[in-house]
Amino acid sequence: MRFLRFSLISFAFVTFSAVGIVPAAAQPQPPNTTGIVITDAPFFIYPDANRTPLGTLPAGTRVNVQARDGDWYRIVVHDLQWGDRTGYMRVPNVRLEPSALATVTPRGTSTTTPSGTNPTTTTAPPPSQPSAVPLQSQSSSQERPSADRPGRGYVSVNGSFQTTSTAFDGISISTIYAETATSTAAYTVGRAPTVDIGGGVWVGHRLGFGGAVNWMTQRRGGAVTANQPNPFLFNAVRTASGDVSTLSRDEIGIHGDAIWGLATSPGFQLSVFGGPSYFRLKQDLVTGIVVNDGYPFDAITISGTTIAPAAKWQVGFNVGADVSTMFSRSVGVGALIRYSHASMHVSADGSPEVHTEAGGLQVGGGLRVRF
Repeated sequence: MRFLRFSLISFAFVTFSAVGIVPAAAQPQPPNTTGIVITDAPFFIYPDANRTPLGTLPAGTRVNVQARDGDWYRIVVHDLQWGDRTGYMRVPNVRLEPSALATVTPRGTSTTTPSGTNPTTTTAPPPSQPSAVPLQSQSSSQERPSADRPGRGYVSVNGSFQTTSTAFDGISISTIYAETATSTAAYTVGRAPTVDIGGGVWVGHRLGFGGAVNWMTQRRGGAVTANQPNPFLFNAVRTASGDVSTLSRDEIGIHGDAIWGLATSPGFQLSVFGGPSYFRLKQDLVTGIVVNDGYPFDAITISGTTIAPAAKWQVGFNVGADVSTMFSRSVGVGALIRYSHASMHVSADGSPEVHTEAGGLQVGGGLRVRF
């Protein structure tokens, strides 16, 4: 009798379990549908809040909810810059659209219809495409602007210093007393401050194009030397030296660059660049030396010089690197190093051409603005 009672109880339990009277507890999974982010919330590549977020989705962002993993939703968000990105967000931060909730039917159940009527199948509408939004990257401690460029454009304003000198000499040769006379002018082009203003646009994840204009001006002295033969003696050269108080030099460099991002992290960016440059140089040149040559003709002195400006445009090149950190989404500071170079020949008022160089190594830093 006791055995019969135990058999009946076992049979009833198995039967009820098979028809679903004793269902196993299960948490229904959300459909592949649209959800709304209800508050600014971090967006992770894995369901792990201890990792650095991919970014922050602002409240109101529409996302594609694909599945639920514990306390996390696996979502897809369409970013304006990078396209569709898949990651995880905590369940309390996402609200499924009511139309989607109404269509959720746990597996293993069926619907019945009154007799005499045709059953109809209700199909959930296809998930709508989530709206495209830019991701707001953040660090684990506080929200910071994205080093993956929160916008596609930027402007930089730098104060820099040219660390190299491009001093040069000019030589003039003439014939006096049936012998050769030479005049030499030594031009001092020292280290000087420069102003650099640039901007550009990013066209891909790491590739961008930009340009910059830098300007340097200085007023430097120079030295002149005259070598003239003796009117009475052959091979008896007389030499005199003097100084030129002020020679002006204005140099403008216009640079076009391709930019490549080497390293990025929240609030930080390192990039290198290079491309052609176009220089405009305006340089004062010594076109003549006034020499005093009198009795007894054993020595000469320099009493003055004639000076005229020379101007020249010349193509060259530039390469460099830039590192920046952002204080907010749009404003930050950075450091810049640029080497540029062009070689040219200039002359003024019919004087002999003088070889000089434009550009040099410039180091500086300043303001960064992104938009």
